[in-house]
Amino acid sequence: MTTGIAGELGARVAAGRFADSGAATAVDFLRQGLRISAVEASRRLALARQVLPVPDPITGQSRPVRQPDRAAALARGELGANSARIVSTHVGQAADL
Repeated sequence: MTTGIAGELGARVAAGRFADSGAATAVDFLRQGLRISAVEASRRLALARQVLPVPDPITGQSRPVRQPDRAAALARGELGANSARIVSTHVGQAADL
C-alpha cells in the first residue's frame, strides 16, 4: 500500500499539484510529509516506478508495469516492500549484464 501511495504522490508532485507545500521534488514532499530520510523517500519512489504503471509524460497513457510479477505479489501482500525492493534491484542489475 505505501508503495502505491508513494508512486501516486510522486506523480502528483511532478504535475505541480502540491506546489504550495514548498517541496520541489517528490522526494522532498515524501521526506517532509512522512518525516523520513531522503534516501528512504528515494527508495520508495524507485520501487513504485518498478511495480506501478507509469504514465508517459508526452501522451499521458500508462506504460506497462516493469516488473508485473513483483507488483502482483506486493499487491497481494505476499511480498513486503523491503523484499520487493531487493528483488527489483537484483533483477535490474541482472538485466544490465
